[in-house]
Amino acid sequence: MAWGLALAALAACVNLDEQLVGTVTTTYFTTPAGLEAAVDGDYAQLRDFFGREESFAVTEFGTDLTTNGDQGGYQFENTYAAGLNASAVHYQFPWTSLYRGINTSNTVIERAPAV
Repeated sequence: MAWGLALAALAACVNLDEQLVGTVTTTYFTTPAGLEAAVDGDYAQLRDFFGREESFAVTEFGTDLTTNGDQGGYQFENTYAAGLNASAVHYQFPWTSLYRGINTSNTVIERAPAV
């Protein structure tokens, strides 16, 4: 019976009519709708940043908003110790996340005058 169900499931996939909707070409950003979608996409990059632990590490730790607690993971932020450097993971995440938004913004700035 299991073989019969497996064969029936495979036969059901023969005539699939799929439409690719996830790929955006560069010509899409030369239309008003494309530019608006690109600006909306910039805000999506901000959502990746805010609300994560990394955002607190680069925006609040090391300021007068926070002080050292009993968890030592980010104490170098307040003491300016050797762990405070660009290779720290919580600095790499915001950079890569926000850089995608900067890249999209540059596309909008470049193409907006022609639209």
